[in-house]
Amino acid sequence: MNRVIATVKVSGEACSGLASGFGSIWVPVCGKKPALVRIDAAKNTIFAILPIPPAGPEGGIATSEDSVWMVTDKDGTLTRIDPSVNNVRQNKVVKQWVGKGGDSLRVGFGSIWITDYKRGLLERIPIQQLLTQ
Repeated sequence: MNRVIATVKVSGEACSGLASGFGSIWVPVCGKKPALVRIDAAKNTIFAILPIPPAGPEGGIATSEDSVWMVTDKDGTLTRIDPSVNNVRQNKVVKQWVGKGGDSLRVGFGSIWITDYKRGLLERIPIQQLLTQ
């Protein structure tokens, strides 16, 4: 039990946490060539490298029923990724809700939950609200 069963080398420093969904593990990579690496969880191999950078090393990534979500810059751009085509579905600047300290996120209860460490807040943004604006 409790043993490593696979190791997958990525193109840089794995950062901003991990997310699972759509048969994959999603790994934000920081460094000289920031990107989002999609790993096939069944085969333990890289499925795709998307040129979508995380906002920083302490950010986060999450999955919902139909999308992968990640803050992709210091201005608070929340990027929605379509896992069926490995491409950006939508970019939404959420700095009107979250200050420049916001980047760690989770999905739950029909909402995106984003921390704003600079103000010591947890913000809840309904996914439906993001889709209609």
